[in-house]
Amino acid sequence: MSDAVRKLAAHEEFLQGAVDTALAKSIITTADIIAKFTPADVMKGFEERPDRRADLLAQCTGMNRRQTAARIQPEAAAELLSLALDESETNPGQIWEILTSADLVRHQLAATIWEMVFATRWPDRPSQEHKEMMEDLLKAAIRLHLLDDDKTKTNTHYEMVKSVGVDQFMSNRVPAEKRTEVLKSALAMGEGVDKPFRGEDLLEMLKPADLVQYLELPVLERVLLKIAAKYGWQRTREEQPEVPPETSDLQGVDEHAGDAVELPEIPSDGIPDDGVLELDADEPSGVTANPFGSNKPASEPAPSPPQPMFPVSADAALTAMGRTDDIDAALTGLGVPPPQAPVSRSSSGRHTPPPPPPRRR
Repeated sequence: MSDAVRKLAAHEEFLQGAVDTALAKSIITTADIIAKFTPADVMKGFEERPDRRADLLAQCTGMNRRQTAARIQPEAAAELLSLALDESETNPGQIWEILTSADLVRHQLAATIWEMVFATRWPDRPSQEHKEMMEDLLKAAIRLHLLDDDKTKTNTHYEMVKSVGVDQFMSNRVPAEKRTEVLKSALAMGEGVDKPFRGEDLLEMLKPADLVQYLELPVLERVLLKIAAKYGWQRTREEQPEVPPETSDLQGVDEHAGDAVELPEIPSDGIPDDGVLELDADEPSGVTANPFGSNKPASEPAPSPPQPMFPVSADAALTAMGRTDDIDAALTGLGVPPPQAPVSRSSSGRHTPPPPPPRRR
């Protein structure tokens, strides 16, 4: 039997009704459908249906020669339909005049359709339209026996009651008179051994129209989730994006906080007893000192040590200054620019800063 006349299975009919009801209740729009199922998706779904491709091209692109349109391959047909949308020569409403919910169910992924119907998370907002949507879906699930299970010998009514929870039916959300009526009926049926109180009886007394008024929609959504799980409409949870590795063991520090400051390296022989750190000029390249363990190769070469203010050692400077009374000449001979401010010399031979200017009275 071809796809054109194939009768939909019960779960497919339920899915078709979900799309139609969601459109009727303005939960989704034709624009949402075409955004979810692009021209490429639609034409690929009609790969074995050139007649349906021709219907769409004739409606949306003005290509009235149907025999020619039927010979256009799906990729080219999708491009023509996309161009017509881009140029505003057609719109999602016109496409939906040809495309139907049955086409979606027959030719597109059921999980994608289900995802589209619940994309707005309408059960979380208990408007009247959303309550009516839930009522229609629950009624359809019962009518189509979607949760009947021959292996466990259970039926849809029982599975629905179990999914919602008996405690919800007996909660204070249900009016006291309704709960009393249920208990009386259960006691009366319990007198007869051959006629126990079953799920059908409970849902006959508390119909879907009653449940959407008494119970929260997310509670009733448990039934729909059970249906989706049974027929494979629920997507598996996508993997979370990988978190980049930490660049520092410090937590709660701004990642750009150290951009303008370079931390000095710690010497390999640890901290001396006198508390004075001396940089070792002979530290081997590519090794970072660690005072709490052995040296480990660094991922990057160690930065060059900071340049000294003067390109000579202090001993060399003092020795040179001891050989001459001309301090400027001594500094110049060592390659150091002479100081701009006047320099005085103490009796010990050390340089002292100039005295402060006299204070004015």
